[in-house]
Amino acid sequence: MQINLEKKPFWLPLIIVCLAQIGTSGDNSVVSLSTQQFITHLGASMDQVQLANIVYSLLTGALMVFGGMLGIAKGFKKIFLLGALFCFFGELIVVFAPDIFVITWVGRLIMGFGAAFMVPSVLGIISSSFDGTKKVLAFGAVGSATGIAVIIMPLSAGMIMDTLGYKAAFVALSIWFLIVFVGAIIFIPSIKPNTMKVDYWGTIFTAIGLVCFILGFSKISVWGLIEPLDAPFEVFGIAPSIPLIILGLVILALNLFYEKSFEQKNGVALIPQSFLKTRQVRNGLYVTGLIFLIFGAGFFLITSWIMVVSEGTSTDSAIAIVFMAVPMIVFSFLLPKKFAYLSPKMVCMVSSVFSLLSCIGLFFAFEEGGYNRGLTYFSLVLLGIGMGGFSSQSVMIVASALNPADAAQSGGIQASTRNIWQAAGVAIVGAVFLFGLSATFKTSLLQAPISSTIKEYFESQKVIPLVSLKTIKDKLSTYNFDADETNKILEIYKQDTLKAGRYALIALLILILLHIPGFMGLPTKGWVEKPKKGA
Repeated sequence: MQINLEKKPFWLPLIIVCLAQIGTSGDNSVVSLSTQQFITHLGASMDQVQLANIVYSLLTGALMVFGGMLGIAKGFKKIFLLGALFCFFGELIVVFAPDIFVITWVGRLIMGFGAAFMVPSVLGIISSSFDGTKKVLAFGAVGSATGIAVIIMPLSAGMIMDTLGYKAAFVALSIWFLIVFVGAIIFIPSIKPNTMKVDYWGTIFTAIGLVCFILGFSKISVWGLIEPLDAPFEVFGIAPSIPLIILGLVILALNLFYEKSFEQKNGVALIPQSFLKTRQVRNGLYVTGLIFLIFGAGFFLITSWIMVVSEGTSTDSAIAIVFMAVPMIVFSFLLPKKFAYLSPKMVCMVSSVFSLLSCIGLFFAFEEGGYNRGLTYFSLVLLGIGMGGFSSQSVMIVASALNPADAAQSGGIQASTRNIWQAAGVAIVGAVFLFGLSATFKTSLLQAPISSTIKEYFESQKVIPLVSLKTIKDKLSTYNFDADETNKILEIYKQDTLKAGRYALIALLILILLHIPGFMGLPTKGWVEKPKKGA
């Protein structure tokens, strides 16, 4: 069944694509809020939860442009439906998964494919189905849907999890995507495919390279940096983390040569040369990536700290995230509407200052076994303002420097950049947090005035996981350690968890600083002339 759009309101298909956008935008936040329940009910470790967060963003980023190319070649409706079906099954698998491994490498993997097919199809459906004012309204609605997802999804998912458990939240998400699938069949019109050479090999090389790079970073806390810890294999006697990162970079670098050749032969590529050779485009992609590097790393770190370290609820985490999300959305819409005359370079530099101040604020907001709510919320507001400022400029910086053909493809490239940087942010900052805790705790115990038996026990543990104090206390009680020494261990663990959390914030601060040189080449002239007083 399909509705004739000439006789029906244009908002029927628009509702469906907006529901799709809300679902894919809010999905990862639901996974983050499941952290404590994955640990409690599935016996997952913190690094496994970190990887579950990463896989979706990584795969979506790697395949997003491919999904757009496939939509052009096969028809956007067909690819949209395929994506919705993947998302439905991906969420459902999480509900029935017996362990975190199945959630990560089956559920999240399928969900990543689904989002990579569905998100670019949303833009293709709007471009193909609407004209004039309706198209402008449709793009605005999809942008608003993303903002709604960032606020509503964490809050609603947090409340569902705290009352009914994480499975209920993922049942709700699977039903959500089933509604999208059925609605798309009925309301979205068929869209005729166009001739396009799809870059299959480039997609495979990109995916392999990114998986190696991000997996290497995310596993440092478990496999080790140089000396092998709990590694599945060794490379010339060292942990496989760094070799895997280097292998990923080599594959990605070689793929750039393949992409150049593919574009010369076919006129299209996953990564057009204009994106690599145009300074403003590169700088604009730095801005785009930084937004979601901060968002991904911040979301992971805050939810981990509140739910694991502070033993708070999913709702507590969701409320904290809203303090970051609301100013982000407000400033991303306010600046282009009211202050489009401001220099993009100046806006991005000021946004960097807000983001850096936020990291400093969170550094002092984190406490042993808890956090200062007021200072945390205030710091997250600063972070939201910073990300909102970046978001207000990123799209125009890229699109304004490209020819019309490449500008049309820029949406997919930017979407890929967002997801890849988000995965990288979670991997790098998460690795510093988890590896830092393991290393500092072992060092502190060796220097502590406790029995050699306890020291030998913890020294024999290859990795010290991030868990709640209650979990540590229950674990120690099974070994009949002396009560005074148990309290000393708990105190050391609290102190070193705080150190590790602050190391992670310093890592995030450094990552922000490393992006600032890329802002030097941004436009200094606003997108419009400054209105005259009294005009």
